Amino acid sequence: MQWDIFCEVIDNYGDAGVCWRLAQDLTQRGEAVRLWMNDVSILSWMVDSNDADSLQVGSWDDALKCPMPLPDVLIEAFGCEIPQPYLHDLREQCTQSTIVQPVWLNLEYLSAELYVERMHGLPSPVMSGVASRWCKHFFYPGFTPKTGGLLREQNLLARQKIWDEKKWRSELLGRAGLSQDLSHQAQWLSLFSYEAMALQQWLEHLVNGSQETVLLVAAGRSQRAFEKVWQRLYGQAETLLLQADEAASVRTVRRGCCTALLLPFVPQVAFDAVLWSSDLNVVRGEDSLVRALWAGKPFVWHIYPQHDQAHHAKLDAFLDWMNAPSAIRRVFHAWNTEGGQQTFDGVWRDVWDVPAQRQAWQAVVHDCRERLEQQDDLVSQLQRYARQLACVSSGTD
Repeated sequence: MQWDIFCEVIDNYGDAGVCWRLAQDLTQRGEAVRLWMNDVSILSWMVDSNDADSLQVGSWDDALKCPMPLPDVLIEAFGCEIPQPYLHDLREQCTQSTIVQPVWLNLEYLSAELYVERMHGLPSPVMSGVASRWCKHFFYPGFTPKTGGLLREQNLLARQKIWDEKKWRSELLGRAGLSQDLSHQAQWLSLFSYEAMALQQWLEHLVNGSQETVLLVAAGRSQRAFEKVWQRLYGQAETLLLQADEAASVRTVRRGCCTALLLPFVPQVAFDAVLWSSDLNVVRGEDSLVRALWAGKPFVWHIYPQHDQAHHAKLDAFLDWMNAPSAIRRVFHAWNTEGGQQTFDGVWRDVWDVPAQRQAWQAVVHDCRERLEQQDDLVSQLQRYARQLACVSSGTD
């Protein structure tokens, strides 16, 4: 089947990350895919060079006509609107070819809230415009068998099984010019978050604690937030070290027991390696949450904050699905609360610094991953659902 996926990059690249993984996974399963994006420039660092030629990528500016072959499946990712010139041309070509309409799916945002199971698969007739009388269907990713599942490429679990964490850590330390002792003597934590009020207390705890720590800080907003807090805590001299060579592949800064490695923008496969090789991951948004779940390591999810505070209900729904005990819930809530700087240090000490609580955290994540492994992945379900709708549309069994 020919799939055309439309993705609108807004601000944090998460939508693009999900769409690229989706497009890549479909391609690896034998589907023909065209990915249309309003900003293709971010693929220069997000995509591994070995995967760059595996599918067609087009700019929305070029979507003035629908190219041949006509798509069997249209995907609107996360409520974006397909460009009208493209739809107009597609409608005309479908009419001339006596095609009723392609399968049209609205791929929604990920949530553990109860409405997802009710809404998944529902039709949404188009009432006006060039696509009037056509019909979309909602496709909701999710964490339960009654949803569309999560992205999980076919070889993911096999790749993780043979992953050499020690080798990866050793190579990274070598690139950064740091002691190999940190590979096994330190705890490894990763930071990929929005600006969090809890960050300052967390960094102070890592610097002043008794446990040697390697902190991997992802490029972009996470690094900018880190540098701002680090400067506030330790002054301009320390910040100059951070800014000494921004072109370097890995920049480092150290204070007390904390060695921070500031990573460059990396392809998705390299980001997976960061999650697999860390003892705990702080992640944000949708794509990295799913990858943290597959990594199977304890994690904190920094949910995208909304002005109407709706993200708190979404976070609670996810914690309910996790069956997270109260101690872990307090960590998640403290990180996601505006007043988190007043509470995070205490809840962190009560969980991560207590071996029994840390083991319980690991057990919860392990259980989540096991449950998800028993469910069909998103692409398998998407392929099956698209073929079912195509048969209904064409009147075949």
